[in-house]
Amino acid sequence: MTIWGGVTICTVAVHSYQGLLVQRFFLGFAEASVSPAFNLVTAMWYRRKEHPLRIAIWYSSTGLGTLVGAMLLYAIGKIDGALEAWRYQFMIIGCVTSVWGIAIWFILPSNPMTARFLTPELRKVAIMRIANEQIGIENKKVKKEQVREALRDPKAWAYVAITFFIMLTNGALTGFGTIITQSFGFSEIKTILLIGVVGAVGFVALLSFGIISVFIPNMRIYIGTFACLPVIAGAAMVWRANWAAAKIVPLWGMYLMGFFPAVYVMTLSLATANTAGHTKKAVTAGMIWASYCISNGVAPLLVFASERSDQYPTTFKIVIAGSTVSGAILVALRGYLMWENKRRDRVHPVDESEVVASALLDRTDGENLNFRYQM
Repeated sequence: MTIWGGVTICTVAVHSYQGLLVQRFFLGFAEASVSPAFNLVTAMWYRRKEHPLRIAIWYSSTGLGTLVGAMLLYAIGKIDGALEAWRYQFMIIGCVTSVWGIAIWFILPSNPMTARFLTPELRKVAIMRIANEQIGIENKKVKKEQVREALRDPKAWAYVAITFFIMLTNGALTGFGTIITQSFGFSEIKTILLIGVVGAVGFVALLSFGIISVFIPNMRIYIGTFACLPVIAGAAMVWRANWAAAKIVPLWGMYLMGFFPAVYVMTLSLATANTAGHTKKAVTAGMIWASYCISNGVAPLLVFASERSDQYPTTFKIVIAGSTVSGAILVALRGYLMWENKRRDRVHPVDESEVVASALLDRTDGENLNFRYQM
């Protein structure tokens, strides 16, 4: 986080396209560790049924950032200084991020055993409540057999595929959302404020779905599949609406597409809850984040300026197709998890004495036949 903030500040010194490419490479390089790290920290602190809401809470900051960020960037854009307004934006945001990264180094414990705000007795309680979840505890040793299992696990590749296809929406919404919204007929300044509402939609959707998943068990896949529907509807509205006649219709379509982060968060919570073994969890989180990055790299290439008069048909066809495929994979994944749980019930019914004995062992979900998958 600290390095990412520093690289962000370096944008101020960029004066060429080539320089921006280099700067953006290191920006992505620094950012790549954040989401997998948050996944691992979540798994070390919270029980599996608590994961969806906790992940939704920290990931909802992306929606809140879009909302608050739009207003903040609007305000910074009014600075009348020696530099262009956009350079002040990167300078201020980068500095704040670096300072917060340093603060996190001291504030956020790596695991319950190093939490200064817990007494020794409460640290043991925190460890045991996670140990009984059978997902393993932190282990500094990289286990090759767990790496191999992660790469062979069909669940892991399902998470990768869902992430890739749903994140194609990011190209239309986050990368080019302002440009597309301005095409509806809004002014540049008003567009910046209007696009912030997309963040508000994502923020409310994530917290609402997170709360539902806590109180109603095994709802992750249902929620993820349902969240694909407004994305599909929103993309269709933007693509097929008459922008000249009623610009509010495509604007609402943009807002509906703001549901797409809910699909990603439910996928993250599935991966965190259903992956045991510290090395396997780390590798799986890395695979998902790599898919996230690749999709976000591909998505902007699917928005063609030449299609503006036709209302970007390629872009929104791909969003519709990607969301549909994500929903289909989620449905198939639920079927697979149900089948696997029933198979384990037949060949190895849960033995509570084994569960207690293996609670603190760093075993994968594939090795531990007492492990049951959540949906």
